[in-house]
Amino acid sequence: MHARMSARFWPARSNPLAVRLPVDPQSGSWEWEPTPCADYDLGAMETDSWVSGGFVVARRTERSQTIPKHVFPDRLVSASERVAPILPSVPVGWLSAANAPPGRFAGSADKYMGNVLWALVSDLQRFGLPSDRACILEECLSQAEERGDFVPPSGFADLDIAQRFLHIAGRPDPDALILGLDLPADAVEEVINASRGVGFMAGLLLHRSPPQSGGEALGFEVLGLEDGELLSWADEFSEPFAQSNALAVNEHGLLSTLDVARQVAAFGNRWARRRGEEIHWSAWRLTGFPVANEDADEVLAQTGDASSDAAA
Repeated sequence: MHARMSARFWPARSNPLAVRLPVDPQSGSWEWEPTPCADYDLGAMETDSWVSGGFVVARRTERSQTIPKHVFPDRLVSASERVAPILPSVPVGWLSAANAPPGRFAGSADKYMGNVLWALVSDLQRFGLPSDRACILEECLSQAEERGDFVPPSGFADLDIAQRFLHIAGRPDPDALILGLDLPADAVEEVINASRGVGFMAGLLLHRSPPQSGGEALGFEVLGLEDGELLSWADEFSEPFAQSNALAVNEHGLLSTLDVARQVAAFGNRWARRRGEEIHWSAWRLTGFPVANEDADEVLAQTGDASSDAAA
């Protein structure tokens, strides 16, 4: 076994301010016409207007065949694993089951540990990162979950925690980024209730933390909750929505205003009800943050030393 990471590795959560992202350059065309992010008005916004839903480590990706090319650009940013790679993506309950104390369920714990490591190896490979980091990442995530700094399957409570986790995983390629997910304050209770307490959206929204300051305003994504997993409107119902509504997305494949995103979410909820699906759709603001922090080199050195000592 390798040594456990020190608790000091996971610092306390910060208390940042909000960033506003409004603009509506609707084109009225179904063909994709990018809205330059430079056109956004990044004026100040009251911190109590938004609540942080946490951070996910994501990767820009090519548009899949399930996403209509007449609506979306060739490359996308998304907080949903159905659309883009997310690191990690560990099913709810797996980490806690894998770390159950010795006893009558020891065999089951070993099975879940194998599942967790398999999932982490798969996630690392999708990011082009070394799979031999899976064991130490599992221990980092287990500690972070105990502290409330990580909520499966993918949510980090703090930007610094997400940055440190990613640097333990290895040096990411330029397509990797950290997404801050913010929800309008008036929609928080509805999302928590719809999630039935499952998944990181419910767990992190309960903190009522303000959004992280800084970062790059990317746009809005309509996300659905199903058994703790995040779904994106992009590959679920963007085609039927575009058939009856004028729609334009920006160069990230995201919607440009909260009003439009809420219209899309309302359509999605009607769509789900007609299909008998228990999925709640809501509009989220996505902000991009760098993958690095000033402690990255120190973190990598420390984790490398810990692994070497354990191996010895």
